[in-house]
Order: sequence, then structure tokens, then C-alpha cells
Amino acid sequence: MNKRRTRPANPAPPAEPKHQADAAPENRGGTYFAMDSELEAAIGNLPSVRAVRVVTDDQEIEEIHVLSEPGVQPKRLVRDIVTLLFVRFGVRIDHRRISIVRSEKQIAPAVKRPILQSVKQDGATRRMRAELRFGDQLILGESELGAEMSDLGAASSATLDAIARLLGKSGELSTLEARTLALGGEPIVIVLIQWQTGGLRAVLVGTSLIEEDQWVAAARATLDAVNRRLIRLPQGPASAP
Repeated sequence: MNKRRTRPANPAPPAEPKHQADAAPENRGGTYFAMDSELEAAIGNLPSVRAVRVVTDDQEIEEIHVLSEPGVQPKRLVRDIVTLLFVRFGVRIDHRRISIVRSEKQIAPAVKRPILQSVKQDGATRRMRAELRFGDQLILGESELGAEMSDLGAASSATLDAIARLLGKSGELSTLEARTLALGGEPIVIVLIQWQTGGLRAVLVGTSLIEEDQWVAAARATLDAVNRRLIRLPQGPASAP
């Protein structure tokens, strides 16, 4: 009697190995895929951080130096930085590589800047006058209109004359050139200012859109050039020696 042969059931396919979730790289400062500037920007956004510098060597974080606000607890800030780097960038870093320096000084208030009040031409005397406001003060500057100086140059020079009265003996300011340009279809004034003191010389550039008239734009362009580099005025009356 013939026996029926039965085929064995198809064997189950081998189970695929379970993949473990990728963990953040664990290293001394480790391999990361972010620019130094990205790390500095992220740490700098912490509310208690005033300044930060990330030092790297061969794509590894060697040191992180942080200047914090007054009254900050260094250990807590270090924990915040370690957590931030791991959560956002997947970087594990030894807390001993982070140094915290607490600043004991509050940030100084913003330096006041002179504000343009008006620019006018006196046809009778052929002079350009610019008036600036600095706090409660009104300062008047003047410049002569001549054959060798355009109205734009005179407006710029009158503004510099007013600035010089504020700066005192802090060097000599002069307008090298002032002209109009069209950028992107918008009319602007651009000025080139020279500052000299002793053997030092600096050339400053300022611009302003022409919104009211060219004289006002020339004066604003002059302030744009000078304010960012030279104006460091006292916030109150000078103390007696």
C-alpha cells in the first residue's frame, strides 16, 4: 500500500533583525554636522547668554566659552547648553569643556545719536544750514555754497559742521563727494566722508533714500556714515576734574 507523502509546510521566512533607534553620537565633542556659527547662534539665543565662542579642532568641539548675564548660576547654564546641543544637534559634550564667565556689569544703554531737524538754503548769503537735535540741544551747522561745491555737498558739509560742534576736537571731518544714484529704480544720495586726526585717516560711506528733497537726503546720508563710526558722545555733562 502506497503511503501518501506530505510536503512539509513552507518554512517561515527568517525574521528581520530589529533596528534600534539611532542614538545621538557619543563623543568628546564629537562629529557634528553644523557650522560653528550655527552652534554659537543657538547657544547665544539662551536668555542668560551675552556672548559665546565655540573652539573646534578637526571637526570636534574642544571648548565652549560663554559670557553670561550677571547673577546666572554657572552649573545650571552648563546643563542648559549640554541639553541644547544634544537635543538640537545630536551632540554629546563633556560639561567640563564648557567654561562660564559671569559679567558683573549691566549692558550700557544705547548711545544717543544726533537727529536731523532741518536743512535749509539761505539764498541771500549763499549758505546752507543744517540743524541737528541731540537730546535737548539744537546744534546749527553751516557751509558756503560755491562754484566748486554742489548743493548736495554743501548740505553734507553743513551737517558735518554741526557734528564737529558736538565732537569737539576729535578730528577733522570733510565731504569728499556727494551724488545721486538710482538703485533698483529708487533714487538715493550717497556721500563719501573723510575723517582725519593726527596720522590717522578713515573714509566713511553713507546712503539715504530721497524721500523729501535731495538736501535732506544728503544730510541723512552724512549722518548714516558718521553715526556708525565716530559718534561717541557723553550721556551727561562732563564731571569736573
